[in-house]
Amino acid sequence: MFLTVSILLFVSALVSVQASTNPKVSSEGCIRPNNRGEGLGWNEYCCYYAYIDPHFSDDQTKFIKNFPTVELVSAGPALIETEERKSMSCILSNDDHVDSLLYMMKALMLNFTDSTYQAHTKKDVDLAICDYFNMACVEASIANKIPFIVTCTHVLNADALAPYINIDFLSMHNPTSKNVPFFERLRDKVINPIRLLIKARGFIKKFRQEQRALGLEPTSGQWRIKFKDSIKMFNTAFGFDPQRPIGPLVEPIGPILPKTRPVLTDDLQQFLDSHQKVVYVAFGQHAVQATEELGLIMTSMLENMETGDIDGILWSVRDMEHLFPETLQTRSGQVYQWAPQVAILHHPSTQLFLTHGGSASVYEALYNGVPIVIYPFFGDQHAAAIIAEENGYGRWMKKNDQEQATKVVQEVLRDDRYRQNANRFKALVQIRSNHGVQRGADVVEEALYLHQDGKINHRRDVRRDLSFLKAYNLDLYLFSLFVIFGSLFGVYRLVSYGLQQSSVKAKKVKSA
Repeated sequence: MFLTVSILLFVSALVSVQASTNPKVSSEGCIRPNNRGEGLGWNEYCCYYAYIDPHFSDDQTKFIKNFPTVELVSAGPALIETEERKSMSCILSNDDHVDSLLYMMKALMLNFTDSTYQAHTKKDVDLAICDYFNMACVEASIANKIPFIVTCTHVLNADALAPYINIDFLSMHNPTSKNVPFFERLRDKVINPIRLLIKARGFIKKFRQEQRALGLEPTSGQWRIKFKDSIKMFNTAFGFDPQRPIGPLVEPIGPILPKTRPVLTDDLQQFLDSHQKVVYVAFGQHAVQATEELGLIMTSMLENMETGDIDGILWSVRDMEHLFPETLQTRSGQVYQWAPQVAILHHPSTQLFLTHGGSASVYEALYNGVPIVIYPFFGDQHAAAIIAEENGYGRWMKKNDQEQATKVVQEVLRDDRYRQNANRFKALVQIRSNHGVQRGADVVEEALYLHQDGKINHRRDVRRDLSFLKAYNLDLYLFSLFVIFGSLFGVYRLVSYGLQQSSVKAKKVKSA
């Protein structure tokens, strides 16, 4: 007997695995193959990695370079081209969350074509791991009645929904309702959803037409409904995601981090060894800053250098040289197109990490006990800044406020509490990452062997098989109330009748 497991991730579809009679999915690659598969038993599987075409600026095939037995399968062209990606960050950084969400919906869902769908069905697979936004992977799995596991960085599904937790894209910039003013909540929860429905009518109609053309059941954009019978696996943990009850199909297995790190280049090693108070600045591959934003950040660094709070700056610029001010080209500041982030954060001279707030960057900093300052751009990055301040291991650098930008850097560097809290969460990240791969691999195998026509019924919430009244015992409470009030009413009627009869008898006696 042979089994095939297919793993698909976000803009790329990922992998499929073929095993012998008693397969063991013990490899990290079965969860996320990007340089995290040291312990993976790929020899037990024949794997397929479905990737987007390499004209997307980041070659997706790099994620499996350490796995020679993995077969590459094209998943079609990129949904977002390189040039469009530069404008994407500006659009998503827009304060109007409705426009930002509408842009993402069009970019990621409108290109749900037959070729994209077929790319996920042409391999005979037994299990798929699909990114939260990869609906082609989900639909292909449902059509072929194979189990699929949905993956994402943060817990965004209805299985972990609570009224006070913000998992929708219009309100997720505040992770919870705590400390959110009434009118801001009204805007995010009521006004903006109505605006989105009005603006997205044409897009939703077109998307439904594309789904029908493929023989799929339209979802009207409510793709979470498709996940209701599948395990959801998230690279996070409580402490980075707001605490609340979660369902039996939800598995927070993170943070998962590489067990190996690239070594420092000679010039980086020399620079870090010759400084004691270095700030590392990196904003990820999707955060493209304007010159004004870089100027604000750079000024905050240089002003803290003048006060002696820092003595060196490392910048990872990622194709942003044209935006970068020339002022930093000094012996105290170094600019790099690419930098081995984990190795830099591991060096004892790195005292602070200035980041956009991407989850991987936050985890890598805290794994090494380095406090952070977050300059968020879009999506869940604002929530990461709020959580960093609540947990005490970092601060939020606000836009268009030079004084505040300089102050937060100085505060984190001078106040030992930030380093202490970073070390507390260092324990959490290291503990969780130590066995996160194995937890994820166990979940994959569980779904592979226990599914029924693609559904994970043994984890199905019993609540879904009960009526609303029965699930919350409301029928019992209503019946009990009926009995109690019925009895009280009966007693009332008996007492009233008795008093009435006594009154009648008294009147008869008087008349006699």
